[in-house]
Amino acid sequence: MSEECVKNGYYCPFVQNPHQLDQYVCLKCGIKRDLEKKEKSEALDFIILFLMGILIAILLFRR
Repeated sequence: MSEECVKNGYYCPFVQNPHQLDQYVCLKCGIKRDLEKKEKSEALDFIILFLMGILIAILLFRR
């Protein structure tokens, strides 16, 4: 693996894996990223933010 890619993962030039379309591979170091994992984490982040917003709204309108 390239040290540059490990330290700065966002500099990896990712390309789509033709055998697994939901997977991307770095051309420099070979790190693999799956679309499913990213979508799940983004959905979880959205749910957490949404629930926090509801909690704040309840606390503000309770007074």
